[in-house]
Amino acid sequence: MDLDAHWQAMYDALRAGLDTAGLTDVPLAAIHSQDSQTAGEALVPPYVIYSGERETGTGTTGSGQNKVALSGWRVTCRARDLDEVLAMASAVTAKMEQEDIDQTADGYVTTAVELVGGQTLYEIDSKLNSYLLRFNWERSK
Repeated sequence: MDLDAHWQAMYDALRAGLDTAGLTDVPLAAIHSQDSQTAGEALVPPYVIYSGERETGTGTTGSGQNKVALSGWRVTCRARDLDEVLAMASAVTAKMEQEDIDQTADGYVTTAVELVGGQTLYEIDSKLNSYLLRFNWERSK
């Protein structure tokens, strides 16, 4: 499995969701990464960050490698204004509902995307409104 390709596919899907909703100026950055998607300087709100929380093979192992992958993703939308946060979260959720994340370079295709949950927060230390989303992304080869 080419994990970089899976991160890229998720980035492309999230970016497409934001762009479709007219949020082309909202930065989207991976966290815990040193690739080109990571902000080189502090992000100024509004912005969206995402990270992979887990990667699990759910196919059969008897015939070799797992052919079904399930991963958990966390997407956090942050802005000073709650309406902006809700617009970003709506755009991301609408894209994920379509379950059309592009095939990855190593041949996995999306079979399901499940919204696991969402939570609004007000971060007192940074004075930002946040919407935390969690998705399960299943794909098979």
